Amino acid sequence: MIFEKNNDPNYFTENRWLTNCGSYALNIKERYCPDEAFALEDYEYAYELVEMENFSEEEAIQIMLERNVEQIKEDFDFLEVCNNDYVLKDGEELIAFRMCLGRTFDDELNTDYHFRVKRNGRWMEKCGMGEVREVKNYNEDPWIISEELIYWGPIAYFVRKCF
Repeated sequence: MIFEKNNDPNYFTENRWLTNCGSYALNIKERYCPDEAFALEDYEYAYELVEMENFSEEEAIQIMLERNVEQIKEDFDFLEVCNNDYVLKDGEELIAFRMCLGRTFDDELNTDYHFRVKRNGRWMEKCGMGEVREVKNYNEDPWIISEELIYWGPIAYFVRKCF
């Protein structure tokens, strides 16, 4: 799929219902999910890993993260995997990607993903159809989006040159 670059500074405010955390972090106009088919079936995949193949939830989320990172790299050749201590150069942004794996009130496995971006020296995020907001204490913030969504898995980092 080809993604359209966003050049409008008001785009994510005016079109917040059309965009998500991925589109904001990657600065594209389309909603972005690392692997659309996988996202629709990730809870089934998590169930298979944990319940059928006896992986721990920690192992399962690592497997799912690696799969998603590969898809992100395939979708955006301008991204490079890096460490969280990568020192940004002029014109670069740091993108963080994390997943959650948890259980619903009826003990079903539930999964999700979230992106954040370090843009203009500040960590920013867009949660679902919500407004763009600054992440105040990135290193201390446990990535709690709502009561149901606590992102606790490992974090993958990408560096992106602004284009």
